[in-house]
Amino acid sequence: MEGLEIHSHTRSYSAEHKLQAIQDYQSGEYSQYEIIDKYKIASRTQLSDWVKKYNGHSSLKAYKGLQSFRLR
Repeated sequence: MEGLEIHSHTRSYSAEHKLQAIQDYQSGEYSQYEIIDKYKIASRTQLSDWVKKYNGHSSLKAYKGLQSFRLR
């Protein structure tokens, strides 16, 4: 269909990328929509999952063997 993009691959995000998005979210300077657009996040649900992990002191693991952050 014209005007629609089909993405058939899974996006991957580094731990640093996730942390930057979470910090922007928690700063209150950006809406969820602005953050998912700025960081090219798949959905608000994805961002919400990262924030829950961060607030629950879980690690934000990166895909494809990239570095992860352990949060206190």
